[in-house]
Amino acid sequence: MHSNIPVVNRLTQYLYIGGVEIASYHPFILANKITHIVNCAGDQIKNNYSLGDVEFLTFFIKENDSSTFFSNGTENMKNLFVFINKAYDTCENTLIHSVHGTDRSLFVASVYLMVKFHWKASDAIEVVSSCRHIRMNPQFEKSLSQFEQYLPPLILTPDLINEEITLRNTYFNKELRLKVSPQIHSTHQRINISLNGYEILNNQQPHSIELKGKSFNSILKHP
Repeated sequence: MHSNIPVVNRLTQYLYIGGVEIASYHPFILANKITHIVNCAGDQIKNNYSLGDVEFLTFFIKENDSSTFFSNGTENMKNLFVFINKAYDTCENTLIHSVHGTDRSLFVASVYLMVKFHWKASDAIEVVSSCRHIRMNPQFEKSLSQFEQYLPPLILTPDLINEEITLRNTYFNKELRLKVSPQIHSTHQRINISLNGYEILNNQQPHSIELKGKSFNSILKHP
């Protein structure tokens, strides 16, 4: 079932998702400046403290049950956010791993994206699934949808906006086969942007519009 899944994938500039093999492979950890490791399967995998100056955050998520992650309310979510951002703030990287780097890793990575960018569960799920080329357990996805209502308020900063734009453009280019993210002509209307398109807000009543028309030209140079 997991034979065609890569050992590790890079989700963002500072965040990797993988299986247990890569979590213990010291050359990879060292070469990619990974100083923080999130172990999503603490019941099955012991942390490899022989890696040196690597910090660990361990969750004991069951293979087919994500409920333990929220058993202490939002505490695990807060710990995850602080842990990954601690590495990010010092220009270091984090690896999120489980046994195969599938359900539990994708679930935890989705939680982080939802908290950091205040994304809908569907957007986070699409991005991590595109990264690892596999969907997580449907029950895990359901838990993420239920988690949306507990997201903390979003505080926008220029760096956060730039990071989100980069991540969204990466997804659009890779998954939707678009050269750049779709654009809408400037208006005075308020819009919400999701991976499924644009949602226009008129008098507080949202309605969606489809993206049609000519193809988009790339502004990126490829090797």
